[in-house]
Amino acid sequence: MVRRGVEHKHSGVDWEFWAKVVCLAVVVGFVATGIKPVVRSVRRAREVVYKTREYKRLVEENRRAEAELKFLKTAEGKASAVRSELGYIEEGEKVLELTEEQPSAYCRRLGDRVRAWLGRVELRIRHWGRDAIDIGACLVGLWEPVMPEEYSVRAGEGT
Repeated sequence: MVRRGVEHKHSGVDWEFWAKVVCLAVVVGFVATGIKPVVRSVRRAREVVYKTREYKRLVEENRRAEAELKFLKTAEGKASAVRSELGYIEEGEKVLELTEEQPSAYCRRLGDRVRAWLGRVELRIRHWGRDAIDIGACLVGLWEPVMPEEYSVRAGEGT
């Protein structure tokens, strides 16, 4: 009988056993020290990240509303509001009504449904990935929580 290939020389150490021992020691260490502080800090980090994002979104929405309000205070803005809200038409203008027909959800082709499903999955994965990165950054102190502008100004005046 002829043996071909590399001969495996055993060093006498059972690495699989010691890997299991190390993993068990890590798990026992977590359980012994308590996993609750770790879970609590992850929850707090998640809350800080979500509140910061919500605050940034609200600030942006407020800026857009202020810009729209500033536009609506002008004569052109008032005319635009009257036209859109009341349907006011100036003399000599023609109005065209356009309607767009939406295809039924039941008659969509399989490819369209799969494409739409994959698009939703992609968005979900992007959000999960962004959440994991931001929460990790918050846990290690690299995340800068956003303070309300009024609070920052008042805090700066007091010092």
